[in-house]
Amino acid sequence: MIAIRLFCLWLMLWGAVSPCFGLEVTEVKDNEHTLLLSGQIEPGDLNKIVKAVSPPNSFPKYFTLDSSGGDVLEAMKIGHFIRETASGTCVNKTCASACVFILVGGVSKTAWPSSDIGLHRPYFKPEHYASLSLNEAEGGYAKVRNATRKYLVDMEVPTAYIEKMFSISSDDVYFLSETEKESLLVSPSAYSEWVRAKCDPPTAKEWELFKLKGFNIFDQFDNPPPSNPVYVAFISKYNRSSACEESLVADVREPVLKKYIKQ
Repeated sequence: MIAIRLFCLWLMLWGAVSPCFGLEVTEVKDNEHTLLLSGQIEPGDLNKIVKAVSPPNSFPKYFTLDSSGGDVLEAMKIGHFIRETASGTCVNKTCASACVFILVGGVSKTAWPSSDIGLHRPYFKPEHYASLSLNEAEGGYAKVRNATRKYLVDMEVPTAYIEKMFSISSDDVYFLSETEKESLLVSPSAYSEWVRAKCDPPTAKEWELFKLKGFNIFDQFDNPPPSNPVYVAFISKYNRSSACEESLVADVREPVLKKYIKQ
């Protein structure tokens, strides 16, 4: 009986935020490369996303996030889908609590300078947690802690941020500094090395020289574009490798998406 109660309690944890309408999945005007995921994360939201990117719709390069959190289990499902389909993530305004589990699923992760990324540990609804004995509370929370830690480790989240997340009370939020954002929002090593081996993208040193010269990849759309040899060589390599990566990702997504559509 106690085991059944603990299991049910563990399931309740994932719905720690009050019921709402779930994520809104909307197209962004003037940007066909992204879908906006906004609002509270609720069970069933993954199905909305899969439907939104299924044929005849186009699959975006990345998902833009604006959410204060919600259901952690659903967020991890969405994060796995994003990682399996080699998609990117970008924080528009706010990504806090369970939203961070979606964010770290991206193979590329970015955030606007004015955006907020907030961490705190997963929590139970007070009305459920208050009725437990200490042993029951410890047992139920241990299951969640272990599951969420494993997910974050699998997504290559630096240990410092995992520990920070679990050190912050569920009624508080720790917002990352700009420096902390940069160290969190890095591409997973396996994906990066896979793309590097197949597509030969610009190296870190080439990026550094490019930025030191004051260049921007969007300068190529100026009329006329920069003619500096360093710029021309870099942009040529960047565009070639980007096209190569897009082709690789397209080949990855097709079978993965078919699997999710059948579920």
